[in-house]
Amino acid sequence: MTSWHLWFVFAVVYNVFHNVAEKYDIMNDVMSGGIHRLWKDYFIRCMSPTPGTRLLDVAGGTGSDLLYEHLANVSD
Repeated sequence: MTSWHLWFVFAVVYNVFHNVAEKYDIMNDVMSGGIHRLWKDYFIRCMSPTPGTRLLDVAGGTGSDLLYEHLANVSD
């Protein structure tokens, strides 16, 4: 594989992820009927993270939303 080919593959993959990322939340809302928001709220309540809890985003697609929910719960 040439360096040009690797660069081209990287560019194509990057563009796909970049385009999806901009619309990810809307797509999630449409595809799940909003249920994913209820799941994330339930997940955070079950975890009951306390201040100082370390959370690991494993690229499942919901990490940033869970982080914001965690931060909102900790600041309450």
